Amino acid sequence: MSSDSSQTEDTVGKDNFSIIIIDPDPDSINRIMKALSAPHYKLRPSTSMDFAIRSATVSPPDLIIANSKLYLYDSQDGQPQHISNATAMLLQTLIDNPVTKSVPVIVISESAGKDTGNGVDGATVEFLSPDFTNEELGRLVSSFWGVSKDHQAAGPAILVVDDDAALVELIQELIRLLGYKTRGATSPQEALSIFKANPDSIDLLITDQTMPGMNGITLAREVHSIRGNLPVVLLSGYDSVNENTGDREHIAAFLQKPVMQKDLDRIIREVLED
Repeated sequence: MSSDSSQTEDTVGKDNFSIIIIDPDPDSINRIMKALSAPHYKLRPSTSMDFAIRSATVSPPDLIIANSKLYLYDSQDGQPQHISNATAMLLQTLIDNPVTKSVPVIVISESAGKDTGNGVDGATVEFLSPDFTNEELGRLVSSFWGVSKDHQAAGPAILVVDDDAALVELIQELIRLLGYKTRGATSPQEALSIFKANPDSIDLLITDQTMPGMNGITLAREVHSIRGNLPVVLLSGYDSVNENTGDREHIAAFLQKPVMQKDLDRIIREVLED
């Protein structure tokens, strides 16, 4: 697969989801940028709210991540303000600006979950604690994918099937962090019901091989009897399934357990670009 960006322009969200990161601490900005290292995010860091808003007028963002501590010391002659007042000021500044007023905002706040920025309307606001994990931030950012410019709604949707519910949830989370839509099923029968309800809504099937009642290859045959061009990735803990040439008729690629995000990313891109 070529790494040339011109070859991957139709990859979901590639360089399309623009995020402004506003934080007074460069180390904190670096932490957020590492957490959002997916290639389809265009990150624009700034330690200054004023600079970030001026930058936004040139290229409006899809999402703003801002640390409310930015405003703790910039008024009242440098005296610190209460965190809730700081958050309200930050939100009001964003929402008063005609460019950023309707942009979804994630506020990193000491009082995450309690501080609502009273009196501020006009944007979707989520609060995140300063001790957030990469997964928490990833989930929040992914949740905005369909809010701003409907990127995800226009992109590929991936159906994940495994009889291990925890594994389905894990793979779905990895897929969301890569910027794709996903649905999950814990049995082949459930997956078939989802697929039959709207065959054109699924762009890729990732299925476990060994499941009660129906294995992954049989499931692939079933979906191909309805829609023959649907790519199927077979997930297995065994190498032997790859050696059976008859299995390849309905399988676009094989993915080995345990699943690593880098391998998942590579396989999805290769299969969808074929």
